[in-house]
Amino acid sequence: MDAIGISKSTSKLNEVTLTLLVIYLIGSICTFFRAMIFNYAGERVVARLRCNLYKKIIVQEVGFFDNEKIGELINRMSSDTTLLQDVSTTNISMVLRFAVQIIASIIILLISSYKLTLIMLGIVPAVVMGAVVFGRFIKKISQKYQGNKSFHSASFVYLLI
Repeated sequence: MDAIGISKSTSKLNEVTLTLLVIYLIGSICTFFRAMIFNYAGERVVARLRCNLYKKIIVQEVGFFDNEKIGELINRMSSDTTLLQDVSTTNISMVLRFAVQIIASIIILLISSYKLTLIMLGIVPAVVMGAVVFGRFIKKISQKYQGNKSFHSASFVYLLI
């Protein structure tokens, strides 16, 4: 960008803009295929899991269905497989994406300035630890608030009765 400001050349600006546009388009295409592949794989895993679950449920003895409610089994199976689908598609995909981004960013930083990279790598863990401690503190406050809220709601309902 310094070269553009000094030379007042619009051709250099156009070149940089076009390069960034190409990088963005390649990233978008890669993101599309990543999402498509992980969704396809997740759908297959869940379909296979549901088939196996149905096969296991069908071969159960009649007494099993006396103890277990059919609607509850189907609801549980549906919600659990949906949760597994989310984990196997979105979460794994995002973890891989962020891992690649972190590694690529550190490599670029090392190429740019290894001293600044070392300083950053020394500071980031401390910031992360502070965020974890603060998150746990907020979680405790939230749980305490929810407990008090449910207690007062139950007390109010009791007073109404």
